[in-house]
Amino acid sequence: MKFGSNLNHLSIGEWKWYNLDYNDLKYKIRIITQEDNYSILELCQDFVNNFNRINLFIETKNDELIRKVTFFEANFNRLLNETNVNVIVKQINFDEIFYQMIEISVILKKLLKFITIQKIACRKIFKKFLKYHKDKNEAGQFVASLKSRLNTNERSFINFSLTDLTSRLTLLFNSIKVERGKLCQLVNGKSQIPRCKTTPLINFSHNSDDLEFDYNILLKKNFLMSCLISTDVNNINELFLNLNIYLGFNNCNVDKELTQISYTYLFNDLMNDEPCIIITHQEKKYSLIIAYVGGLRKYSYCRIKTSIVDSLLKYLVDPSKRDVLDMLSTLYDDNLTKATLDGILNNKLSPKLRLICNRSRFSLLNENDLHQDSDAFQDPENDYLITVDENIFTTSDINIVSSTSFDFDRSRFEKFPINKLSLYTNDLNLLNLEDNLTTEINNHKISNKFQISYLKKLPTRIQKLIQIHSLNLFKNLDLYQYMLSCYMNIIPNDKYIDNHYSVLLNLDLLKSFENIENYRNTIDIETNLINSKSDQILRHQSSLKSLPDYYSTRTQPSERTPLSKSYHMSSLRSNNSSQTGLYTLHNLYSRENLNNSLTSHTSILNSDPSDEFDVDSELEYYNNNNVVSMNYESGDSVINKVILAIIQLKRKTYGVSRDIESYGSTNEYYDTNQKDPSIFIRSKFNEYQYQFERDFDKILSFFYFSLIFISLFISGIEIGIIYSIILTQLNFDTFPILQNLWLILVIIIGLMVSSILSLISLLLIFRRFNSCPKSHYLVITFGNFLIITSFFWCMFILFF
Repeated sequence: MKFGSNLNHLSIGEWKWYNLDYNDLKYKIRIITQEDNYSILELCQDFVNNFNRINLFIETKNDELIRKVTFFEANFNRLLNETNVNVIVKQINFDEIFYQMIEISVILKKLLKFITIQKIACRKIFKKFLKYHKDKNEAGQFVASLKSRLNTNERSFINFSLTDLTSRLTLLFNSIKVERGKLCQLVNGKSQIPRCKTTPLINFSHNSDDLEFDYNILLKKNFLMSCLISTDVNNINELFLNLNIYLGFNNCNVDKELTQISYTYLFNDLMNDEPCIIITHQEKKYSLIIAYVGGLRKYSYCRIKTSIVDSLLKYLVDPSKRDVLDMLSTLYDDNLTKATLDGILNNKLSPKLRLICNRSRFSLLNENDLHQDSDAFQDPENDYLITVDENIFTTSDINIVSSTSFDFDRSRFEKFPINKLSLYTNDLNLLNLEDNLTTEINNHKISNKFQISYLKKLPTRIQKLIQIHSLNLFKNLDLYQYMLSCYMNIIPNDKYIDNHYSVLLNLDLLKSFENIENYRNTIDIETNLINSKSDQILRHQSSLKSLPDYYSTRTQPSERTPLSKSYHMSSLRSNNSSQTGLYTLHNLYSRENLNNSLTSHTSILNSDPSDEFDVDSELEYYNNNNVVSMNYESGDSVINKVILAIIQLKRKTYGVSRDIESYGSTNEYYDTNQKDPSIFIRSKFNEYQYQFERDFDKILSFFYFSLIFISLFISGIEIGIIYSIILTQLNFDTFPILQNLWLILVIIIGLMVSSILSLISLLLIFRRFNSCPKSHYLVITFGNFLIITSFFWCMFILFF
């Protein structure tokens, strides 16, 4: 399928009007390459208009999200500083903010997807113009000028970064997560009613020491699986949203920004597959050295001061600088340190390669947390540690390699144009999946094959992480082998052959975004994650409200500044969605629970009892938005029920259910003005109604065409039988009718069935919602004419 057709399926539903007008630009490119009545200046202006529309929409949405995040940051800080609020009420208010953060993250995720799709569409249309324009030089200059316009504009969708907003959102989310954990411990300590199993606060800072974390992934975890990620900043931001919010992994860097880490590789002229590695962190006092020593231990390691490591590296490059030997001798009291340093000095290893990157760390532990269903591990050693490496730079410059400093100009490095996610564990199921995995690279595109049964044995959250379409599994990824091929011109062995620089540097990871099936699978996964997360919050909030302490504090005065009712109503209506909105989850509850949930939104930071929602109107508003789900199910026509069942089966089979199809179809509009709910309801209903009518007409046309062709087929058989009877009468004076009554009866029944089916097809054509194409009328009418003619002709031949 061509990209112009795919774009409708890949784009965000309610934002499709702001997409790059790919088909229109493609049509104008065809005109300018085939005709002379359209100038290249007009085409340039069309491109600029498209770019301006996209940029304006993205910036408007970004400003809207920033205002929302700022608002909830202020309210979180205010709640955090309040000391005279009941613990349960405070936790409920945190739940409210927590819920709103999920709503904001959904919009942010859609915006990230939107920007990525625009980049792909822009790249595609540029390639289309370069391919078909007759004057290649003119085409190159034209595309270069447009690219320059995009690249020089810091606010263009090519350069637009939502990193700051993503960081603020994830930081606020993790901060609320920690506070909810503290409060939940207090609530569980006071009440005998089980509501949630809390995670000790230590889990949020598990392996908070970066050096310890890196030691664990290299020496304590035996199995590794790697995924490649595009360097596009939107993909990384989307990944962080998934890891922090939807999948609920423990962020080991919750209180700090990304940490810079350096890998220095030491080896001798043999260049073995097992180099010595020195791991250094920016502004850290100690470094970790891991040396391959063979034998049963295989590896030896030590942790020594970074200043000593720096002197050691300089000594290994220039043996005349022997001052470091005196410092090393003081460290030999520890056997591991002695074995590690002796392994470096005795084997005459020297620093040859260095890699610097920004690393984020996550973990999936063998414990429940407050917000996520636990993944059961049979052994604590099977916990998963996850690293995300971005902005990867490599070098073989001896001045940089022989230093532990991070202050070198990045222009002296070579950038690795791919980001990397790695999973570390002792879980044998990951090893089995890795062994079963086959990675193929064709035309710079990665394709992976593995048996789904191996994937299903992994923890649920790991399964969902691996299936995200922005991640590309890569078997036996080893950046050390990549650097050897780059700087030492060494071809990796068969196991690591795909790590050659000619393979990795030419990968097109954005190709995976054009796969509609993968895209829908990802949307399905994210939809389930969002609904599950929201459902857990509502259930937790409901359990808190059932406590007696909650009702005893409802009448206490509050010092919080009340919010306006209009803001709450606007927030609810703007966030209402068939897939991610507040009301999506309320169909799991009774009217009473819906009443409680709606009322709770007025209590978030607002204790004024008079400022309440009209629950009846809100319930009616919600039911109206779901009118499609029941509008056509009450029809008494058999054909209506059959066609509706087929439509539902088709959507279920292809993953195009109403929930999934409407992902990205929330009621978030271009501006932030509050819309008239009645207008919204009508437009939303019309959208579903038009879709249903198109599906209904399509399936109905299949029915009446099938009936008319079946009728023609039966009529043809009857005519053949009659023709045989005529031939029999030519050979014999008369056809023995009395001896062939059953044959005559079959002929009559066949003629009647054929006529009835043809008439039904004629009636069905008038049951369409939309006007029938003339070709349909012609085929059905002509078919009925042939069938009726054959009916009377056959009856005449038989009885006259």
